[in-house]
Amino acid sequence: MTIYESDKIPGPEPHVLLGNVPDVYPDMVGNTRKLHDKYGPIIRLSLGGHDILSVCDPDCLRTISQDGEYFTKEIYSLYQDLAIMNGSGLVTTSTKDPDWVLAHKLLMPAFSARAMRAYHYKMGETIKELLNIMETFQKSGEELDVSRWMIALALESIGKIGFDYDFDLLKDPNAERHPFTVALAYVQSMIMKRGSTPTWMKWMQTSANVRFQRDLSTLRTTIDSVLEERRSHPHAEDAQTDLLDFMLTAETKEGEKLDNKLIRDNIITFLSAGHNTTSAFLSWTILELCRNPKIAEIIVQEIANAGVKPGEIPTPEQVGACKYLDLVIKESLRMHPPIFAVIKYCQKDCTIKAGISGDEYKIKAGTLLQSGIYSVHHEPKVWPEPDVFNPERFADHPDLHPNAWLPFSDGPRACIGRQFSLQEGKLALVMMLSKFKFSMDDPNKQIGYQVIIAMKPVDLMVRVSPIELPEPTEEAVLTKHEATKSESSTGLNVPAKFPLPPVTFLYGTQTNTSEEYARKLSGQAKGFGFTNIKTLVKGGKLNKLQKNDSAPSSEDDVKVSELLVVVTATYNGYPPDNAVSFDKWLTSKTENIEDTKKNELQGVLYAVFGCGNRDWSSTFQKFPAKIDNGLELLGADRLLPAGVGDASEDIDGDFHVWSANFWSALMQRYGQSASGKNADIMSTSGPMADPSKDFTLEFLPANKSPEVLAGGENRNQRGALVVIKKNRELQNVEKSQRSTRHIEVAFDESEDKKPLYEAGDHLEITPVNDSETVERVAFNLGLVLDSVFQIKDLEITNLSPRSMAANIKGPCTIRNALTYYADLTGTPTRYTLSVLAKQLATIRPDIAERLQVALQPGKETERLKEFLATHRTFVDIMTAFQIKELNFKEFISSVNCIVPRKYSISSGPLEHPYDPSVSVGIVRDMGGPDGKQVYHGLCSGYLKDLKPGTKINAQIKECKSTFRLPEDDSKPVIFICAGTGMSPFRGFLQERHAKGLKSHEKGGNSDAIMFFGCRHPEQDFIYKEELESYVEDGTLAKLFTTFSRSSQVVRYVQHSLLQHAQQLYDVVAEQGANIYVCGSAGSMAKDVKRTWERIIVQMSGMSEPEAEETVKRWVEEGRYNEDVWG
Repeated sequence: MTIYESDKIPGPEPHVLLGNVPDVYPDMVGNTRKLHDKYGPIIRLSLGGHDILSVCDPDCLRTISQDGEYFTKEIYSLYQDLAIMNGSGLVTTSTKDPDWVLAHKLLMPAFSARAMRAYHYKMGETIKELLNIMETFQKSGEELDVSRWMIALALESIGKIGFDYDFDLLKDPNAERHPFTVALAYVQSMIMKRGSTPTWMKWMQTSANVRFQRDLSTLRTTIDSVLEERRSHPHAEDAQTDLLDFMLTAETKEGEKLDNKLIRDNIITFLSAGHNTTSAFLSWTILELCRNPKIAEIIVQEIANAGVKPGEIPTPEQVGACKYLDLVIKESLRMHPPIFAVIKYCQKDCTIKAGISGDEYKIKAGTLLQSGIYSVHHEPKVWPEPDVFNPERFADHPDLHPNAWLPFSDGPRACIGRQFSLQEGKLALVMMLSKFKFSMDDPNKQIGYQVIIAMKPVDLMVRVSPIELPEPTEEAVLTKHEATKSESSTGLNVPAKFPLPPVTFLYGTQTNTSEEYARKLSGQAKGFGFTNIKTLVKGGKLNKLQKNDSAPSSEDDVKVSELLVVVTATYNGYPPDNAVSFDKWLTSKTENIEDTKKNELQGVLYAVFGCGNRDWSSTFQKFPAKIDNGLELLGADRLLPAGVGDASEDIDGDFHVWSANFWSALMQRYGQSASGKNADIMSTSGPMADPSKDFTLEFLPANKSPEVLAGGENRNQRGALVVIKKNRELQNVEKSQRSTRHIEVAFDESEDKKPLYEAGDHLEITPVNDSETVERVAFNLGLVLDSVFQIKDLEITNLSPRSMAANIKGPCTIRNALTYYADLTGTPTRYTLSVLAKQLATIRPDIAERLQVALQPGKETERLKEFLATHRTFVDIMTAFQIKELNFKEFISSVNCIVPRKYSISSGPLEHPYDPSVSVGIVRDMGGPDGKQVYHGLCSGYLKDLKPGTKINAQIKECKSTFRLPEDDSKPVIFICAGTGMSPFRGFLQERHAKGLKSHEKGGNSDAIMFFGCRHPEQDFIYKEELESYVEDGTLAKLFTTFSRSSQVVRYVQHSLLQHAQQLYDVVAEQGANIYVCGSAGSMAKDVKRTWERIIVQMSGMSEPEAEETVKRWVEEGRYNEDVWG
């Protein structure tokens, strides 16, 4: 005997990100059983963010099932998810909950043997309707979808017996389904998805799902209307025959009754739980009868012996006489329990002993336990030959453990409707088998299962044939069948498995991040065995899909024919350049809500991952969210909640976590294995294979050929080579110890003589590395700087689109590659670190292991932050670990390309049409292992010392937002900024000056108000003289300044807004002013927005939520505009 401490209970080692999902899914019942075989009767699992103990031992289950001092039912794990649908119903309330105590006490009599007898003939009438349906299939020769029609029968029975409601599911086999049943199917399916979803994604699975909320409302309003109608028109006392009558009239001795909400929640519970268990056990029983025709023959003989007439409702006595059928039902429920596990809660530390092994297990209070019903039903030490369908095992089994057979659980929390289910199921089998014979074209066909509340067979299709009842006999059927026992067939449950669908990847990107993620998913798809992977598409519209009848069904029983995965960024809420056409197509399809009802994308399974930066709070994830909602509106089926990548934190880590959950959900959906090689694919943080294999590297001979000479001119040219006209200091550096440069550049004149830009646009500058850093890297890696190379046969599969190798086109010297392309001083991405780890695995395993540890995601994300705090750049890593072993091909496949920097243009196009200026804050930071290493911003450090006449690589980038001056010059404008956030407003003021716009005070009709903040008036008040002159001539009506370091009281620009709240509110509310904000997205912009909300609350009397909605409306209307940076 072994005694296990609570933290030493055995179980499989959890996988990074995925826990034990790969060990359990998709074959939940089979894999859990195998894990018990390997680790014992009690095992520890990590599933969906919960640690849980799975229990497969009758002695332990007897202890756990009896609610008492140590164990009880609390609403955790899946029950929390079910409670969204069932509310305070019996299944989703704790044992101590007064709602459960009252409902259980009052409703028990409604499910008594006497009550069951009263429901008998009502059940029979519903079953007769099913027989009529079956007769149509018999006559047509078409196959009958068993699960579908057993679900219809179970729902109709509960509807009619429960509250005298007809769903009309058994009138016409071709009729459309009742909206309630459609809603119930969808809500249940989403609840099950939520149950296997990590905690951080659950809210998006349901609360943020418009369809889910709509269908949940359908369930509740349907029952509410039935309840209201019954209260308004109650049945006469002598005609009260259904469950609703009982629920309305039942009361305790103390006069307590069920209120409307409790009645509604329990009716939904009965409909959901009841129809699932009954339909599941009927479906599995029909499957076993198809596989065991001799057993079916014996049941038919027993039915004949009982005097049952085909097509008629047998009496309760006739049904009761079918004793052998009882054994068949019990064996079916043992082999295929509809509910394969229930969750219990340990409320006090205890020790339980397993009868199977004799081992003892210490259980801590607060532990969740899973009573493994399926596992104990298939435990060889409890059931000999557990995978053989043998009804006779129940005929004479005096030594059977009382907790070895638990299809409806046990104890006070056992299913209250179990007798209802058993009576309906047995009656249905008697009536069906008295008239029809069921058979499968291939009785050995493997039938898979899916778990949606209950474990149900998938794609169980049978032929329906008429049958003649045999003459009654006096011989006991049990004796007759004894000789056929060994002929019983084996029926192992396996998850339903479907062929993998065609998959299309779309990406919208500016900086290649989204493309890198999409290509990684594409590579993973190949690893999983997808064969039809569409070319990665940039934008465009979606082609019409081809139907695939072998595909799995969505929640609406629509065959899923294709998988669509969208990875996209958003810029100020707008789509990236390459997604503009897709955005137009999506808008055209969704702007008219009536058009969306055509469900053009029905049959598409989709997933979306959005790249963004949370500092841009007002537009964060706006375009990805539009796609996610739009695809759903067009009828597509969302696989899992949209992923949210945040570049202000660890966007690569966000994608890694989401992609692991994406593949896990997809593998479960298609019944594919999530373990072994597939688990490795899901959890890998880097590319699937060596990215340096995606191209060939060729060094050119050292001669004077045109190709070699061209290599010296390859400088990552993205825009034009423009000349610096001015580069002057704007701060008092001696006092501030900081620097801001005013840099003016000269472009060539445009052919049409029009200005090259508009006020509010950006200047994009591509920086270069300094020669000292370039030589340091080259010498360390043994590179010849003036050698010329070129990349050939490039086919991006595992290579990052952000890498140097993916971006260097044509011949190039190593010097130029390191100078103009290599991001040597930026923060290394997960891609870079993972590729380096793989490249160094054999030659420097110590470094590889260190990098892999840093890359572990999930709860260990802090490891990466800690690593990057002391290894901020590739140069830091190279120096710290003395890396000299990388060859040049490995280097360019792992290091990313320099990303251009954007600066708001600080000049106006009317005064400076071809020579825009920018105001650049020079970044200088301290860090490194000892905190004394100096880090310069790559672009600002590059620009700060450039002399006039120097050429730089730059281009104009249009501002894709409403950050423009209003077309109506008389509309007031409010500029709010801090530091270099003044840049676009200087451009606006120059434009106003050039147009001659004046304030009312100066005789004009156009007021512009500016709020500007910096540290000190004598240190960093940039463009001070210009602003004062604009106030003097009326270009600027008011200038309010705030200085954070000039007095003992720290004041920022938002404090100045509060000081002038009345004036601001009047200008905005009465004159319709436009507001413009420019500054740091992380703090300044958020604080300013919150200040406006406070002003609205205190000046208008609105509530805080109303004020938030007002600012949101201003944003949508273009009245509140931000140009912010991280």
